Amino acid sequence: MGVWWSPELSSHGISILKMILCVSLLFGAVGFLTPVALWAGFLSHLLLSLFVLKSCYFNHSQVPITSILFIWALVDRSSGFKLDNLLWPNLFGRDKKMGRSLLVLRAYFCIIFFAAGLTKIRMGGLPWITSDSLWNMIVMQNFYFEYSPYRNLFQKANQWLISKPFLSPLIAADVVITELLAPLALIKSRASKYIILHLFLMMLGFLVFFFVLFKAWIVLFILWIDFSKIEVASRRLWNKLVP
Repeated sequence: MGVWWSPELSSHGISILKMILCVSLLFGAVGFLTPVALWAGFLSHLLLSLFVLKSCYFNHSQVPITSILFIWALVDRSSGFKLDNLLWPNLFGRDKKMGRSLLVLRAYFCIIFFAAGLTKIRMGGLPWITSDSLWNMIVMQNFYFEYSPYRNLFQKANQWLISKPFLSPLIAADVVITELLAPLALIKSRASKYIILHLFLMMLGFLVFFFVLFKAWIVLFILWIDFSKIEVASRRLWNKLVP
C-alpha cells in the first residue's frame, strides 16, 4: 500500500541526500548540533524513500526507520551524552527528565505490534486462526523466496512445519495473542519480560519458517535491554578475573 509520488530527482540529487543522511546521523549519534542533525536525518531519509521508491510505502522496511528518526528528533533532549553539552551547553538547552525518549520508543514498539495483531483480527477474523491461512502462507514462502539465502538455510525447518498442519492454528493464535498483549510490556513486571522475549522468538520464527528477516524491527529489541545490569555484572566478572 502506498501513495504515489511523481516528482523526479537526479542521481546527483539522490547522492547529496544520501550524504546528508549519513553525516546527519553521525552528528546525531555523538550529539553534535543535535536538533539540526536529527531533523536533517529524518527529512533526508523521508525524501530518499519518496524519490527512490517513487512512492511512500507503508511497509516493514521503510516505515520503522523513518518513524524512529522522527521520534528521535522529537524527544532526543532527554538522552545522555552529547558533544553539544560540552561545546555549547546553553545553546540547545537540556531536559532533566532522563529516559523520556526510551519510554516513547518503547511505546511505539508496542503499539506497532498491537496494531499488527488487531489488523489480523479485523481483516481475517477468527478464520485467520482456525483455517489453513497460516499453513498456506508457510507453503507459499517457498515460491515467494525461492532464491533467498534464508530459504537455503532453513528449508528443512519450513518443510517440517508444513508436515505438521495441526500446528498452524496454534501458532496463529499464539502470534495474535502475543501481539495484542504487547502494550502490557510497558508495565514493569515479570510478565513484560516474557512478552518481549516471546515477541523476539516470534521474529526468529518468521526468519526460520517464513524466510523473512525483519531487520528494522529486530534492532528495536535493544530498547528493552537493561544495560545498567549488564554493566554491574561485567564489573563483577572483571573484578573476579582481575583481582
